[in-house]
Amino acid sequence: MIIMTDKWFLSKDAMKGLELVTVCADTLFALEQIGSKEKVISKDEIQSSIEKGQLLLKKLRVAAESRIKKGVEADPMLFRLVEDLLKELKVSPSELTKKALKAEDELGKAEASKETVALLETLSSIAKNITGKRIVALSSSIH
Repeated sequence: MIIMTDKWFLSKDAMKGLELVTVCADTLFALEQIGSKEKVISKDEIQSSIEKGQLLLKKLRVAAESRIKKGVEADPMLFRLVEDLLKELKVSPSELTKKALKAEDELGKAEASKETVALLETLSSIAKNITGKRIVALSSSIH
């Protein structure tokens, strides 16, 4: 029974990671679409993708705050992303919190600075790496 539970958790984490990568990619694409003359997706899809990106950044900010403040809980996957982001960006948890808040605000205005785009790209890359490791672990536990 324990083996099935482990596989379920690995599978659940892998799916969560894929969702994070998808949200980042969709948000970045929506931002590109805002400035494009040739729209591939509708205004509603653009807005929805940006709102999902904004929500992800809010969750990321809360996870970064959980490193600073006691009593703030964060999803374990987002906590892991924060850990890796802190190392990758070489910033403190409070600096990451500020970056995430700035990015949230920008997305709320349907815009993004180079720093926000870079944050989303880095977040996506880290989520891909974590997800890849989970998938390899799941695959090897199945075979």
